[in-house]
Amino acid sequence: MEKRGERGMGVFDEACFCDLLRDRLNKEWNEIIERAEKEQKEEVEKLEGELKKWMEAGAPLFKKVTLWDEGANEPVSSIEEAVERVKEAWRRRGLSSKRFYLVYKKDEVYDRVATLTIRTDDTVEGVRRKLQERYRKLFEEYERAKKSLAPFIDWDRLKKVGEIAALKKQIC
Repeated sequence: MEKRGERGMGVFDEACFCDLLRDRLNKEWNEIIERAEKEQKEEVEKLEGELKKWMEAGAPLFKKVTLWDEGANEPVSSIEEAVERVKEAWRRRGLSSKRFYLVYKKDEVYDRVATLTIRTDDTVEGVRRKLQERYRKLFEEYERAKKSLAPFIDWDRLKKVGEIAALKKQIC
């Protein structure tokens, strides 16, 4: 005997099943998109912060920059001076390269933006081009992140949603 309010066993309610599938699809879809949008927003904000630091450090032209000489533990006021320091290190100690940090000064403290290795055969313009290329790549990464949600979508989870959608289409 059937109690009041309970459905009978063994009776398939197609309309109810289709409603459940629709609700599940909508819920899963919304969660996937909301999570992707959140991750995209976080990535865009992170990249905007990095780009701002690069701008503070002289991007995109890098005509006036400050580099931090890792070995001497002091700032270097120009690319020209950094290139000269590398050549001097070659003459004195036989070192073929030196590491510098691209920095900018904030509240009397130097903030590191990027690491840069300058070699004895590098020119001032060559170093400037290296910096411009790294900035360009960062800017392109920012543009891609801003433009498309696709890199932030959980594709494995979306595949499962697609399987549910195919099932729904088959049955409903």
